[in-house]
Amino acid sequence: MGRTVRVLAVLVALAAVFSLGQSMKSRSGDRPPGPVHNAKAAIEIAVAAWTPVYGREQIEKQKPFRALLRGGVWTVEGTLPSNSAGGVVLAEIASDNGRVIRMSDGRR
Repeated sequence: MGRTVRVLAVLVALAAVFSLGQSMKSRSGDRPPGPVHNAKAAIEIAVAAWTPVYGREQIEKQKPFRALLRGGVWTVEGTLPSNSAGGVVLAEIASDNGRVIRMSDGRR
């Protein structure tokens, strides 16, 4: 009977760990980890990185965004609104894992 209880306890523990892993996977955000295959995904990552820094309103003013893949790095930038001075937001994103390499607001 002792062995049965131990086996049952191990099975319950494994089920709990598996369940926790599935729960954490669903909460990890809209973007799965891994390669950034297209411009749309690169733009989504850039907007998510810019928004807490520059504010949603400022980012919305710079639509549409452009993304260009060069040498394994996506360069995403905003469009300068008409009749405005200054630069646009820019982000460089690694295409292999989605890591934001660099961000800038064009003023420096």
